[in-house]
Amino acid sequence: LQRELKVLKKPESRNSHCLDNNGKVHKNGHFWSIDNCTKCNCKKGQIMCTLIKCPQLDCENTFTDPDECCPI
Repeated sequence: LQRELKVLKKPESRNSHCLDNNGKVHKNGHFWSIDNCTKCNCKKGQIMCTLIKCPQLDCENTFTDPDECCPI
């Protein structure tokens, strides 16, 4: 239920940190969330993000918890 997204930015320096599209610096090995459905990490100077894909629900009335990605 996850798929890799494109690399957000090319390495800014020699694998010590990543610079995201908002100009924020992330240390190598750091993980963070862009939103409830997108998780990112800095690895060797590149930002890699994973998007959570929610399963299709067959019910009519769904609810998405504010702290979650997928409806239930």
